[in-house]
Amino acid sequence: MVWKEADFMVSLISAVATTVAAFAAYSSAKAAEKNTEVAQKQLEEMAEERRDAVRPDFFIHPSKDEFVYDKNLGYGKFKLDNLALNITNIGIGPAKIVKCEWNFDYEKCFNIIKPFNKNDKFYYSEKNKIAFNESSVTYFEDDFHARLFPLINAGKEESIRFPFTYIRMLGIMKHLVEEGKLQEIDIPKIELCIGYLNIFNETIPPKSFLIHPIMNISTSHGSDGKIEGYQGVINIVPNEIVKEK
Repeated sequence: MVWKEADFMVSLISAVATTVAAFAAYSSAKAAEKNTEVAQKQLEEMAEERRDAVRPDFFIHPSKDEFVYDKNLGYGKFKLDNLALNITNIGIGPAKIVKCEWNFDYEKCFNIIKPFNKNDKFYYSEKNKIAFNESSVTYFEDDFHARLFPLINAGKEESIRFPFTYIRMLGIMKHLVEEGKLQEIDIPKIELCIGYLNIFNETIPPKSFLIHPIMNISTSHGSDGKIEGYQGVINIVPNEIVKEK
């Protein structure tokens, strides 16, 4: 009987020791796991701090230009017949492989202008090209191709030219507004999207800007009510599109 009790006590002590050892091992594993999570979080925070220390960012400068009536065209155009935006890397690190893309619904503009473009008064267009009444053929693929910059350092400024198709459409539609055939709301908007990499070759979320020109012009009319001329200023104020997270 004594031997049985002794065996029981030995078995009990052994079971308790095993349980304690197992609990200790479990606690040690959980502590190690916790330490790993903390270390991983610290590494992620350090990596994010490194990114912030060299993060590029872009700002598009507002601009303005003179807008005048061209009798030969039959509608308005910009004084230098060229419109561009200046972009600056206002971040604290270089931007690599900067890709600037225009998004413009020219098909929508065609449909709006179509009733007033009888006998190809303003332009002649096909599926992939357009010819305005004073210019050679413009291919949409070339006109709206993305502009690439291999590197834009912090503080560096670059210029992005507006597509020629957009410039002409803007002039035509503003003229139709002055004639009372369209409304200001019909004047086309255009979007510029800027995508780029940081110094670690990581993709930064692209920035998009919606551009709706504000045109302030004074118009002169002849005795028959027809437009004889106009001139004024066009203001370009890019508005960043904030995407919901």
